[in-house]
Parts: sequence; structure tokens; C-alpha cells
Amino acid sequence: MHEANGDVLKLEHVGRDEFKESVKNVLAWRVGGLCSNPDCMQPTKGPHTDDAKVTNLGTASHIHAAAKNGPRYDESQTREERGAPTNGIWLCLKHGVEVDTDENRFPATLLKQWKAKAEQAAALRQQSAPVASAAHNLLRAASELLDSCQSLPDGTWLERPELQRVRELLDDEEARTIALLGVPGSGKSAFLARLGCSLAKEGWNVVAIKADRLPSTVHGLPDLAHHLEVDVPVARAMYALSCNAKTILIVDQLDALSDLTDVKTERLAVLLSLV
Repeated sequence: MHEANGDVLKLEHVGRDEFKESVKNVLAWRVGGLCSNPDCMQPTKGPHTDDAKVTNLGTASHIHAAAKNGPRYDESQTREERGAPTNGIWLCLKHGVEVDTDENRFPATLLKQWKAKAEQAAALRQQSAPVASAAHNLLRAASELLDSCQSLPDGTWLERPELQRVRELLDDEEARTIALLGVPGSGKSAFLARLGCSLAKEGWNVVAIKADRLPSTVHGLPDLAHHLEVDVPVARAMYALSCNAKTILIVDQLDALSDLTDVKTERLAVLLSLV
């Protein structure tokens, strides 16, 4: 808007900071053309009756609105930041409308989690089919630990200073292996579940194994892979995961296999070998 007032010329930007076509294409193809909503993942790109055209059922949505009064608007952003790929997420038309009509249900933090996970999944799909399937199954197996109880019966979570210490160690490139020690009943499993959930929300790949749930038939790494429904070596699947995001292996109940009453030590040896 240009406003002349005597010798004063006032320049004010009016409108929306929309994405350029090049940015829209980047957002779409970084997730393989699929909706980034993890509960949807609907393909959005396909053929058109016109051989020179493509049918598009997706949209590049702003994480922080392109204009004032829009959903999740961040006034601290510059015009360039609002129109940058980092401020966008690729969604199907249905969810593109949905996230902009209920910003309380779909905050920016959630959309950023969707975006990170969708891009990680797309990177995995570029691996060979067996490796991609194995990596997916490893992540799915982690739910046994991540879904376990993390609080007292009344829902109270006791803050543990050790949680921050572990996070500091994870930021240290030299800290490859961390051992969590505690007497039975001290809350180690709940602690690991809370740690794994927080890392997953930040975009980490979390692979979790509950050692006490491994069958006694696990005598070697091939047996472990079979138990986890992985058709390639577990370490190879772990490496594939680590190529597109920070990845952590959490082994819970390891002490259950090292107890003197556990006569068979093969499972303990297998897990130590994997570590």
C-alpha cells in the first residue's frame, strides 16, 4: 500500500506470503507425494487424462500462517521465512483444510512432527523393499515399551533429574552406550518409556526391545530378526534408520536376562552383540 502524505511516502505490505511453485514442489516430493498426516498418507499425485498434465490432490499448507489472523501466525517470522520450505507441510486436500480450521487441535509443534516423520518415511522408501520393511517393523515393535505405563496409578509422573542427564549424554557424540542402573521397582521401565516417547516426538527413530519378552528360542541374531519380523540383519535395518534421522536403541529389562536364575544366557549374548 502506498500512501502519499505531503512529502512522506508510506510503504506497507498487504497480503499473504504464499509459497512459490518451486517450494510447493519441494514440499510434495520430499514426502514422495503422500499426505504428511501419519493417519492418512494418501497419495496426492497421479495421472491426468491429458498426457501433459498431472492430477494433484494435495496442498502445501503453512505451518505458521501466511498472513495475520491466520492459523498459527507467528509475527516474529520474516516474509522470506513464511514462504520458505521450512514453514510448509504437504497434505492431502482434506487435511489441508482440517489443520487450518482448528489450530488448537493442530498446533505448529504437531505439524512439524508430522513433517519430520513423513520425510523420514520417504527416505526409508528409497531403500530396498526388504530393508524399508524391516526398518518399519523395528519402529513398530517399539510400541511395546513406549505404550507401557509411565506414571503412578493416580497419573502422577515423578520428575527424574536423570532424564536431563541422559539427554545431555545423547547430545555428546562420544557417548555411544548408556547404562541405566536401579534396583527392581525403581521405575527404570517407566523412565525408558518416557525417554523414548519424548525422543520420538522430536523426530528420533526409537527402536526398543523388552529383553524379558524375548522367547528362549532366541539363540542368535538371526533368531532375533525373526522374532522382530525383520527379513534382514537387525543391525542393517538400524543403520538404514540412522541414515535419515537420529536413532536410538533402548533395551529394557536387560537385568532379567543376567539374573543368576536365568540358566540360558544366549538371549543376553545376542542383545550384547547387537549393542
